[in-house]
Amino acid sequence: MRRFASTLIAAVTIAAAAAPLGHAAELAPANAQQMSEIAGDYQLSDGRRLQIDFDGTDVYVQVDKRPRQHLRGTSDGQFSTFDGAITIRHRSSTDAPILEIMMRGQSVSVLR
Repeated sequence: MRRFASTLIAAVTIAAAAAPLGHAAELAPANAQQMSEIAGDYQLSDGRRLQIDFDGTDVYVQVDKRPRQHLRGTSDGQFSTFDGAITIRHRSSTDAPILEIMMRGQSVSVLR
C-alpha cells in the first residue's frame, strides 16, 4: 500500500509539472505565409509611411525614417513590436487583404 501511495504522489507531481503555466495556451509563431501577407509599403491615414519586410524568419517594421523594429508574430495573424507600441493584425478578406494597425494604442487606417 505504501508503494502505491508513493507511486501515486510521483504521478501527480509529474502531471502538475507538465501542466502549462497560466490559463491560455501559447500560440505558435507566425509562419512564412503570414509574414509574406503583411509585407509591403503602406501609406497611413495620418500621413506616415509604414514599411513591413522580412529577412528569413525575422519580420521588421519601419515608420517613416525611424529605426527599423523587430516584430514578433503569432499563428493567429497578429504581429507586434516587443514594446507593444505597434500592433498589426492581418485579416483575410474576399476583396483584399486587410491590415489593422494600432500605434501606441490608437487605430490608424491604411490607405495603401
